[in-house]
Amino acid sequence: KEMIELNNKINNKDKENNNNLNKIKEYENQIKELKLQILNVENNSKIKMGNIESELRLKITQMEIEFNKKYQLLEDKADKSLEKQQEENNENIHKLKQDFQKDLSSREKEFENIINEMKKKLDENCAAAEYLK
Repeated sequence: KEMIELNNKINNKDKENNNNLNKIKEYENQIKELKLQILNVENNSKIKMGNIESELRLKITQMEIEFNKKYQLLEDKADKSLEKQQEENNENIHKLKQDFQKDLSSREKEFENIINEMKKKLDENCAAAEYLK
């Protein structure tokens, strides 16, 4: 009878050990599953970060393109404004030259008239002086 009890105890211990082993295997499987989930989360995070980085790079590139377009427009506007100013300056210079030329011609005529008057008076004075001699 003691042998049977001892055998039963041994069998019970074996069952208990088997149950414990099964629990250990179950825990190991759960640990493996958790590790896989962690890897998935890490990979998904890396993918999301990569996507965010790509989106940011794309946005930065788009902003640079927009900036360059606006800068080019401003530069073109400034160039046109400068060209227009240069044309106006050239027109003004041309007009000033014409006005100066007219004024110069007018003064030359005045001087010619004055010189002719003086010559005439000189001739008259010379004739008077000859007459008086």
